[in-house]
Amino acid sequence: MTIPDTQKWFVLGTFALTSGFQGFFCMDFASCSEVAKEAFNIDNVQLNTLYSAIFFTTLPTIFAASYYIDRKHFLTSSIVPMSNLVSAWLRYFAILDGNYAMALLSSVISGLGAGVMISSYVPIAARWFPRRQTTLAVTLTVQSNYGGWAIAALILPLVVSTIEDLTNVLKMQALVSTILVVSFFAFHREKPAYSFSEDQVPVVRADLPATCPIIGTVEIPGDMKLTVEDLSIYDSMERLFSSRNTAAQLFVFSLMGGISFALPGIQDEIFSGDLGKSNLDASQRSATNFSFILSGVLVGIILGALVSKSRQRLLALKVLMLMSSISLTGLSATVIAIEGSRNDAVQKEFVFGVIFGFMTLAGVGLVSFIGLALGMIAESAEPVPRAYNAGALECILQIFATVCV
Repeated sequence: MTIPDTQKWFVLGTFALTSGFQGFFCMDFASCSEVAKEAFNIDNVQLNTLYSAIFFTTLPTIFAASYYIDRKHFLTSSIVPMSNLVSAWLRYFAILDGNYAMALLSSVISGLGAGVMISSYVPIAARWFPRRQTTLAVTLTVQSNYGGWAIAALILPLVVSTIEDLTNVLKMQALVSTILVVSFFAFHREKPAYSFSEDQVPVVRADLPATCPIIGTVEIPGDMKLTVEDLSIYDSMERLFSSRNTAAQLFVFSLMGGISFALPGIQDEIFSGDLGKSNLDASQRSATNFSFILSGVLVGIILGALVSKSRQRLLALKVLMLMSSISLTGLSATVIAIEGSRNDAVQKEFVFGVIFGFMTLAGVGLVSFIGLALGMIAESAEPVPRAYNAGALECILQIFATVCV
């Protein structure tokens, strides 16, 4: 049995790895599209459906997961690694048989787990970590998902060139999913088996009834003795969207998240089109997409470790929004300038350098913010249970992402 302070990190670590796995899984076929189309004998629309099916399944799952994640924490959380396990093995068997329907089913099952995973970012951090560490904990789980996405976007195009290569990758993926299931059941628990001192009290309020036993160390104030049953889902959503500030935050953060999902695909579409010598080749587009995600993941983790106070969080988010605006304006201006000149003298090496720089800056603004945003929404929406407000943010974000993609 792990010592108390170590236990929370094992819980967070196994969940973060599972989150990263899900991000990698989403890119299985998108990162090696031609091989996937050949393997299943499908067209572009059917290929895109394998990706979008995950998003469409995620949306309705978020609502149910937000309701149960605190009531039946361990059981609900276990859906994430179990769905990864089933979907990964289904995807492996699908490519062995060239069965598109089975591959599509794997995406649907993966979406169920993704909905639970998204709803768990804030509750797991609030349940297991003291207040001063919740921003870091949330950021690590969120950025792990983006990290898995980045690794897949970089590695898969390099190692997959044939159906056999893709089959081997999916087999390895299925084996990793099995290991993650074992790790989850070995380390994850319903609640911490230890007490917190007064300066370590987790964020319990409305969403964490009796999850952190405080044995003779802290007297819980009366206004913190709310239980999750005190607010129904309807009441919670009414309170959440009746606040103009919270509703505005939900809209802005969701829009930023939707753009972050869409930008790599938009870049691929533009710079593989009719720009003459200014077109980027596949390796260059892969590099800019990787820099976009990696810069956001690294800066997000750093901010999660350094930013713990509300004022710091607000200032950081304002700076990130400014960086997002500058980078998106720069990318748009670059494309407009190239299209306007119609001059072959604009060489791809120069274009690559400019786009690489703006995509890196865009990643910092559009990817690193999400951990801070979840923490800000959770605080501003109290006493709405954190599972609900975080779920609402991620749900709207997924809607924007689905539309944009």
